[in-house]
Amino acid sequence: LLWWGVTGVLILSAILIRLGLAHFQREYLLGREIDALNFKWIGQTFWKAFRGTGTTLGAWYQVQVRGALRRFRLALVIVLVFTVLSGIGSYVWASTVIPEYADEISQEDIDSALGNVGLTENLGDGELPISFGFIIGNNLRASVLIFVFGVFSFGVLGQLIYILNIGVIGGLMAGLAYFGFSVGDLFWTGIFPHGIFEIPAIMLVSAAVLHFGASMIAPNPEKTMGEVLINSIADWAKVFVGLIVPLLVIAALIETYITPRLLLTVLQ
Repeated sequence: LLWWGVTGVLILSAILIRLGLAHFQREYLLGREIDALNFKWIGQTFWKAFRGTGTTLGAWYQVQVRGALRRFRLALVIVLVFTVLSGIGSYVWASTVIPEYADEISQEDIDSALGNVGLTENLGDGELPISFGFIIGNNLRASVLIFVFGVFSFGVLGQLIYILNIGVIGGLMAGLAYFGFSVGDLFWTGIFPHGIFEIPAIMLVSAAVLHFGASMIAPNPEKTMGEVLINSIADWAKVFVGLIVPLLVIAALIETYITPRLLLTVLQ
């Protein structure tokens, strides 16, 4: 953990140095107006960047949301690499660590962790052990936290939270595989049905955070640092409202009413 902390500090230090070199040049600052804390201007600038010039919902999606996605293309590729590396890496790591501690784990602990008994009983009675409100609330909170932490760290902490989330899936699959469950069956019944909507949504959040950090440390002679900040937040808000929230709602519905019943066919 200490080495991960050292790595994070080094990355942040490099970003701050880059930020200073990009934005705090004497001639650059003297040649333009300095940002001021004007809430009215902030609100108007954000709304203009968020809404654009379209007058219909279709035009807004076509111009604003599609334009934001186009700017996120490189960030999405990088996030996809993070997804693959963190998922595979955590699976391999957990596969080597779990056998060392497996003898110390009782059957009661295993049943409690997997939740087989409670899940089977509740579904057998026609009752669901999880609720739509809990799942959608948890996913929305995670999405907002990734963005908030990313804003205050130029995207670094947001990426770490995302990598940890993906890593948990890889580690869980390794643990279930060790105790005799089929990883393929668990993936296709317990993760894929809702994950096909949820994972892309979280990837979009992470890509927006990564793009935000890159935008802040890249010099832009046409805009002040405040304008760059507001436009980057507006890009995140467009994708969040237009794509992420609908994807998370669909994922939560599937995870609440479909995934548990599919998963039961594997766990029984």
